[in-house]
Amino acid sequence: MKLPVTIKDQTIEVDIPEEKLIAAGWKKPVSKGRWKPQVNERYYFVTSYGDVDAYSFCKDFNDTSILATSIVHKTREEAEKALEKQKAIIRVNDRIDELNEGWEPDFGRDNMERNHYIESDSYGQFCTNWDRSSTRPMAINYCKSNVVAEQIIRECEADLKVIFEV
Repeated sequence: MKLPVTIKDQTIEVDIPEEKLIAAGWKKPVSKGRWKPQVNERYYFVTSYGDVDAYSFCKDFNDTSILATSIVHKTREEAEKALEKQKAIIRVNDRIDELNEGWEPDFGRDNMERNHYIESDSYGQFCTNWDRSSTRPMAINYCKSNVVAEQIIRECEADLKVIFEV
């Protein structure tokens, strides 16, 4: 693991093996799941009306209901970003549904039809891909053809950038 070390106002990166750090008492950070506010801490969430609202957490009925049904955020900016992403997903999926003209993906064992989807490559460029048997969880609906997927990339590029965070 590379760590910054500063000596006499000069910072360099030193590569220290993880085993040595652990032997010295360092504990590897563990993901604790989604963020949840502490009592009296302010949190932000997207309302059912599509607005961003804020409450101070006090473990009352409203707080427990919001935590059970919504994703809460530490800052207004995080909540607004999540709202914009959700709006972009809805716009793209509505357009895909329109272009798919009622088509639904088929993931049956004997399916030989390609189910097309849009993804972002490591350079932040959008491309199409396909599969026959996967039911991967995706925010964006499958497209009935490569032509539809390419049309979505052309028409919805700004929304795709928001969705894929590129």
